[in-house]
Amino acid sequence: MQPMTNAHTNACPKCGAATASTAKTCSSCGA
Repeated sequence: MQPMTNAHTNACPKCGAATASTAKTCSSCGA
């Protein structure tokens, strides 16, 4: 459980942290 992945899920639930790796940031989602 990485803090980055956690924050990613809270910030961009649309992206889906499960499929998106740490490399994918909220900016990439365009959220």
